[in-house]
Amino acid sequence: GIGTDIIECPRIGRMIEHHGELFLRRVYTEREIRYCQARKHAIEHFAGRWAAKEAILKAIGTGRSHGIAWTNIEVRTGVDGRPQVMVCGTARETTFARGIADILVSISHCRTYATAYAMALGVAAGALGHRPVQLVEFVGVLEEIGAGPVAQTATALGRSEGRRKDHCVV
Repeated sequence: GIGTDIIECPRIGRMIEHHGELFLRRVYTEREIRYCQARKHAIEHFAGRWAAKEAILKAIGTGRSHGIAWTNIEVRTGVDGRPQVMVCGTARETTFARGIADILVSISHCRTYATAYAMALGVAAGALGHRPVQLVEFVGVLEEIGAGPVAQTATALGRSEGRRKDHCVV
């Protein structure tokens, strides 16, 4: 699936101004908050992450429904500077159920607007066979075919006993 979103940066600035920590913690993970606050133009980065999360939800095929919390999706910056998508909780369960192995995202922003484009990539045709699989089997298949960060996150989270499943912790 594909998804795109555009948001006015001042709108996110107003949400932060009016609702402060409540807004930030409802929408962004701790890592995202630290990343954005460390940037010279923090509001643009928060807006970019917002647009990315909206685009990702569209690419997954749910939009803002199905019980996926904003913090179930985390956009990180990879060592090469490209944004990487991590999912957990209900977002992780939904991506598995829909056969999504990886999500690619591109983010752009200026003072006025932030935009993002996301693409959800499925597991290679035939990799899962023709029968339904259990979550553990699915993770095993994803590991075998070298699936991307979504699968890696799910694998790590699926094997972490006692950790909260509603926040991205990898």
